[in-house]
Amino acid sequence: DLREGAALAAAAIDSGAAKARLEALARITGAPPA
Repeated sequence: DLREGAALAAAAIDSGAAKARLEALARITGAPPA
């Protein structure tokens, strides 16, 4: 459900996993990292 998804997203952001995924996506697409 939405609450569970939000909790998982918050945990990913807090752990740095979201930033790592964003950087990987930027490398794959050739976009500059945020």
